Amino acid sequence: MSINEQQKFREKYVDSNEIIDRLDIYKSALSQAIAKGTFPPPDITVGRSTLWVRVEIEPYIEAWRQRRANA
Repeated sequence: MSINEQQKFREKYVDSNEIIDRLDIYKSALSQAIAKGTFPPPDITVGRSTLWVRVEIEPYIEAWRQRRANA
C-alpha cells in the first residue's frame, strides 16, 4: 500500500488502538462498552483487527470524552 493509499485508508477508518489511545482506556473497557451496547460494534472485523468508519464513529468517541470530562 502506498503512502497515499495508506493515508486515505486512515482518513476513512479508525481502529480500536486509536480509539483506546484517544480515550485513554483499556481495550477491555472498549470491549465491555461494545458488549453492553453503549458503543457501536466495529464496521469491519478481520481476524483480531477491528475498524470503524471514522465519520460514523467520531460522535461516539466525542460523547465518551464528554461523559468523562463531566464525571
